[in-house]
Amino acid sequence: MGLLLLGMLYAVLLLLSSRSLRDAYADLEADERPMKQEDLIPPQIPEQENAATFFQAAILVLKAESHEEENLFARLHELSDDLARPISAEERSNTLGELQILLRKDAAKEALYILQEGVNRPGCRYDLDYSKGTEMLLPHLSNLRALSRILTGVSRVQATREDFVSAWQTVILGLRLADALKREPILISQLIRIQQFDMVCGTIHELCELSRPSPTDIPLLMDLLSAFEDPGPLVLSMDGERLFMGEWAFTLPLPELRRLARQELASDITLSAYYKPLLRTDHAAYLRALHEMVRIMEEPFSSEDAAEKRVLSLIPSHCFISRLLVPALTRSKTTFTRAQAKSRITRLGLAALEFHRNQGRFPMSLGELEMEPILDPFTQKQILYRVEPEGFLLYSCGPNQKDDGGIARSKPSEEEMDILWKYRFIIPQDPSFLPRS
Repeated sequence: MGLLLLGMLYAVLLLLSSRSLRDAYADLEADERPMKQEDLIPPQIPEQENAATFFQAAILVLKAESHEEENLFARLHELSDDLARPISAEERSNTLGELQILLRKDAAKEALYILQEGVNRPGCRYDLDYSKGTEMLLPHLSNLRALSRILTGVSRVQATREDFVSAWQTVILGLRLADALKREPILISQLIRIQQFDMVCGTIHELCELSRPSPTDIPLLMDLLSAFEDPGPLVLSMDGERLFMGEWAFTLPLPELRRLARQELASDITLSAYYKPLLRTDHAAYLRALHEMVRIMEEPFSSEDAAEKRVLSLIPSHCFISRLLVPALTRSKTTFTRAQAKSRITRLGLAALEFHRNQGRFPMSLGELEMEPILDPFTQKQILYRVEPEGFLLYSCGPNQKDDGGIARSKPSEEEMDILWKYRFIIPQDPSFLPRS
């Protein structure tokens, strides 16, 4: 009798969990979310139209050139990374000097030419094995990130030798390279894309103290910067997490699930890895959580804590796979919103510099720029701006949604503080930067 009751209970739980899973899938379909991997995998691109082919070629050219005990690619990356960090004036001068020598090499010139050819291609697609789930190999991401860093070093060298036209062209190249991953439906790819964008923004802010983009470059820069405010790629990456990572995990054989449970939770007893009704309940919770993440990505920023609570409220405590896979995803909304803020601040700063060029002074308020209102994506209020004796300050309130007075963070623990561009107007090296008489 006891076994019969247990069997009946199991059947009821299996029925209820199966219905919950079907309902979760039905909700995704009703919201017209992609339901198959094929719906997200980028289509094939002819080799000569595929930017990825050119990016890989540029990297190979640099890696084939030896430099002391490493290759040219590694050394250029290392030096460019040094220039992006606070270093002494002497170290900076030495680093710029070595970087300038290395950039004269034929391999470096050839790689830059190939990169330029690549960003002019109509598409970018890397051949990835999407069936591998969390074991998918993504070697192109670290290489692309390194290429972006190298381009920031190239731009700084060009500015140092007062070749400002080339420096701005390299900035444009950097923005186009960063945008190459836009259609890759994987969250880590989109986070790397944001990192690349962040590098270029920092270079723009630094370069503007020496020069300014030409009037013909400014509209292009504005368009390229605006592209990183679109939440679409990150939204699709949430669907990618569900279809490529989550569905992969939930279809693992039970022995693999047991191994995952022991490895990640240090537990020898995890019911959902042994008991099908709980496993299906876990699967349904995961689908609902990822569906909610899509909504969060499409909505205005609230707070990171609110997003995490909102998503975790959909996951019962016994759903170990969902609890393992989902929480880290909630932080991606903050990362993306920071990129939105940097894009908007940079566009407003470029407009303020053009105003100065035409009027001989900085605008007293953003209203003088005669642009459509550009809001702080963290607060949905106007970006904060003030004229300072040596330039201007533009800033977003950042993830804490508080006006901290435009104070930049000095350590990682302060990452919730204001996101800003503090521009200093110094005697320009580029005569074309001076106000019109």
